[in-house]
Amino acid sequence: MAVALLALVGFAVVSLFGNILETPPRPAVAFTSVQMANGNVSFAVATASERWSRSAYAVNIIVDSTVGTSRPLAPSGSATPIVAGSMTVRVIWTDVGGEGTVSPSDGFAVEGNGVPLPTGHSFVFYLIRSATGSIDGSEAWAN
Repeated sequence: MAVALLALVGFAVVSLFGNILETPPRPAVAFTSVQMANGNVSFAVATASERWSRSAYAVNIIVDSTVGTSRPLAPSGSATPIVAGSMTVRVIWTDVGGEGTVSPSDGFAVEGNGVPLPTGHSFVFYLIRSATGSIDGSEAWAN
């Protein structure tokens, strides 16, 4: 009887407070639809569940099935070059609010290295939390 009562109390405690012990959901960043202009693309942050400093992020790109090497996100208005196979792309983050965090309305542009992105390729952009390597946001398109 004591074992059954202890089991029942244990179940009640876990049921009531178990969610406190769970890992909280990771922050997520959602982007607007891709806009194409002059052979390059841009998109904006639509929502961000938390606002992290630019220095907390890295970016990466996949071109077709070739994965690039992730690089730290450069300061607002500066390019982060990423090499994926034989292609180099530049990612430019624009901190619209000037607060130094990746937040709604901030813009991202993905460009070729001094030339438009080549046509006939698929691309996936990743915004990665540097400390954990988790993907906080992604955007895919074909050019």
